[in-house]
Amino acid sequence: AVPQVINQIRSIGWDVPITTIGPGTSQQVLDLSGENAEGLVLSTPFFYDPQDEVLTGWKDEFVSRSGFEPTVHPAFAYDATLMLIEAIEACGDEEVTREKVRDNLAVIEFNGITGPIKFNEAGDVNREYVICAVENGEYVLKEGFGYSE
Repeated sequence: AVPQVINQIRSIGWDVPITTIGPGTSQQVLDLSGENAEGLVLSTPFFYDPQDEVLTGWKDEFVSRSGFEPTVHPAFAYDATLMLIEAIEACGDEEVTREKVRDNLAVIEFNGITGPIKFNEAGDVNREYVICAVENGEYVLKEGFGYSE
């Protein structure tokens, strides 16, 4: 839906800035919007930085197994899986129960490929976002994690 909205805005001649939080830094948005996406500004918890060796390794492995570029959704799933593993391992020799896993998740301070993740007292995820923009047909990082501090 995001590329359709971008294309509609541009096709009627509106010269307005466009922002979104929905798709993250999805290649599909660029492919479907073309030049219409130029100048798009968005916040996302996941930005593939080609200078980051860990992200490069993760992205390359993902592409080799899936055949397509990762978006924020597989990145979330990856981090969620690693957080669950950490919470289960924190049970140690004790029996693993739902309650213990939940309690362990509540105190984990996890830094994954989608940035730092921590649960608040209500059980909601606190995560940080980066600000990206489309410049010359590519996503570029404008502000990193912690930009609001």
